[in-house]
Amino acid sequence: MAGIEDLLSQIPIGELAKKLGVDEATATAAVQTAVPALVGGLQKNVENGGAASLDKALDKHAALADPTTIDDVDEEDGNKIVANVFGGKQQDVAAALAGSGGGGGGVDLGGIIGKVLPLVAPFVLSKLGNQKAASTQSGGGFDLGGLLGGFLGGSGGQAGGQSGGSQAGGGGLDIGGILGGLGGLLGGGKK
Repeated sequence: MAGIEDLLSQIPIGELAKKLGVDEATATAAVQTAVPALVGGLQKNVENGGAASLDKALDKHAALADPTTIDDVDEEDGNKIVANVFGGKQQDVAAALAGSGGGGGGVDLGGIIGKVLPLVAPFVLSKLGNQKAASTQSGGGFDLGGLLGGFLGGSGGQAGGQSGGSQAGGGGLDIGGILGGLGGLLGGGKK
């Protein structure tokens, strides 16, 4: 099963950086923080009764052409995804993510993450939708929670608890640190 690292490698960082008017290192930091938070938010929504809604969204995105460039991304769809995942707390989530993901150099990472979330959300749902379709076509059972947990666990980080020693750019992402820093903000979306 693919993990966060595989998903991150499919996001065109250079194009994203250009669109946002930031350097690639800043765009990379924002994406490496935003993507695990999106998957974690999706997982939290499933735990809170939103599995049927996410299941439909994954089917929809699996049927669409995968985005390969930033220009392929439907930002309106991305904004809807982020609103469904985080409810009215998008700005709070972006600020919390900025605090957990570092930043510095005078860069408003929270503002950048707020812009990155709707741009990467269609990539996330497309990848998850394709994984769901592949598992269903192979004749295996489908476990939405297992799919999301597999993405989070496949990154080398821990999905829920303490942060380990791995940092972005250091061989793995600190998923536990990112998600732990969000506290009660994850899963504030619709069911």
